[in-house]
Amino acid sequence: MEKWKNRVAEYPCDKEFISRVSTRAFDENKQIEHDTLMSCFEAARWAPSSYNNQPWRYCFAKKGSKTYQTIYNTLVEFNQMWCKNVQVLIVICSRKHFSHNNQIAATSSLDTGSSYMSFSLEAHKRGLATHAMEGFNKDKLRNVMNIPDMYNIEAILAVGYPGDISILPKEVQDKETPTARKALKEIVSEDHFIFT
Repeated sequence: MEKWKNRVAEYPCDKEFISRVSTRAFDENKQIEHDTLMSCFEAARWAPSSYNNQPWRYCFAKKGSKTYQTIYNTLVEFNQMWCKNVQVLIVICSRKHFSHNNQIAATSSLDTGSSYMSFSLEAHKRGLATHAMEGFNKDKLRNVMNIPDMYNIEAILAVGYPGDISILPKEVQDKETPTARKALKEIVSEDHFIFT
């Protein structure tokens, strides 16, 4: 039985949305082919954005490179614990202002999130796993990667082929059960905003 089978949709939707999980168990030996990774970025490239501004920026590093280690060193200790097996780390940023008029792009983070989801779903269809993290030192990362202030640092994304959870420390293994989601009635309302 696939580990996501305990997830149940209230209404029909494509299984790719339900079966995608943010695992922490990655195969440390199975490398990602460059073209496979680029196909995921290609999917990300076609995401919608306000004024077609495309504010997302991705900087990736492959395991074994100096840049990979630089990014890894900014992660909090818990994320370092499981990220050591990840094949690719990606820094996801969004440009704060529109390119055409330099005005504030209020939806740049939203737009970049849609691009990230496109990346993750393409990766999932190709047998890869992704896990986005906010647990890292943003100031340190900005400094060591020379990321200008005109960009928000949104997340670091771990990408690789899924591995067996037995390689993870016990305290991390316990977190590897696919999570449920809130019921639709908790996140969707018609006509009136009912949420507290």
